[in-house]
Amino acid sequence: MRTCAEKQEKEILQPEELQTLFRVDTRLVRGERVFDDQIYAYRFAVVTGLRPGELMGLHIGDIDGDKLHIQRAINRYGEKTKGKNQNARRTFGLNTFARILIDQQLSLLHSLGMPTTPDSPLFPALNQQSRYHQWKSYARSNGITAISCYEMRHTFISLAQNLREGDLRRLCGQSASMDTRGVYAHKLTDDDSRIANEVDQILGRYLTP
Repeated sequence: MRTCAEKQEKEILQPEELQTLFRVDTRLVRGERVFDDQIYAYRFAVVTGLRPGELMGLHIGDIDGDKLHIQRAINRYGEKTKGKNQNARRTFGLNTFARILIDQQLSLLHSLGMPTTPDSPLFPALNQQSRYHQWKSYARSNGITAISCYEMRHTFISLAQNLREGDLRRLCGQSASMDTRGVYAHKLTDDDSRIANEVDQILGRYLTP
């Protein structure tokens, strides 16, 4: 059975499919169009490159103005972890698309009467598997490829591949066997906003904020 876990051959969403994802917020349930309450989670994964477990582990309190702190992950067994590698715990600047999606998600949580305290999940879901099954339903309903949740991350990485190597690695929490610049260089104070602006320009070629 296919899950949110990473697999050998990876697919990504193509530009026309990205347009559909950011235009349509409903899926078919027993022949009727209904709002998909995970829509902002799907979109957020695509515009930030978060791993599925990081998305599950994201708390409202992890938002700090225009920055996001990735501090934990929830694996497919429901266990809280520190992340996939030593670089998984990270902070980065939020691009415009991500900030808009956070506002939309918080409005949705308020409308549903769900908790919005700092330790509340930003994108609540039963588990990774339930989110993936709902995503498959959304994709099938809207004629787009039902890529895995991990391939949403690869969609972002593919879009942002022309960022400087160190910037992309910082955003995505990737490790390198020997990254001299990563080990010895220090982040400049305006790096987060600079990278976020560059991501805005990249995503803007495919999406409208």
